[in-house]
Order: sequence, then structure tokens, then C-alpha cells
Amino acid sequence: MEQQRIQEERIQKELQAEPTKVEKLFRKLRYHPNPLVRVLMIIANTIWMIIAGIAAGIAYLIGMIAA
Repeated sequence: MEQQRIQEERIQKELQAEPTKVEKLFRKLRYHPNPLVRVLMIIANTIWMIIAGIAAGIAYLIGMIAA
């Protein structure tokens, strides 16, 4: 019961936390009135997701080889 209460408090703190400067910047760029800025943000985000996917795949392969 105590652990559940602590976990619920931790979740509430995360929900009420102020967004970081980077998060604010990404939100600002994602909904920017200039279409060129929005397109550049989408391209940068897509490239980041591809790199993260490749890195996760490599980590998975290394984990499978090590096991």
C-alpha cells in the first residue's frame, strides 16, 4: 500500500513538472507559423528517429550475441 502511494506521488510530480528548455523549444518549433521551420523540424525529428532505431537495433544484436 505504501509503495503504491509513493508511486502515485511520483507520477503526479512528473505530470506537474515544468517542461525543460529543450521540450519548450521543440514544441515552439513544431507549431511555428513558418512552414519552412515546421518542415525542417519534421526532417530533423525523422533523422533522429532513424538514428535511434539503428542504435537500438545494434544494441539488440550485441545483446543477442552476448547472451
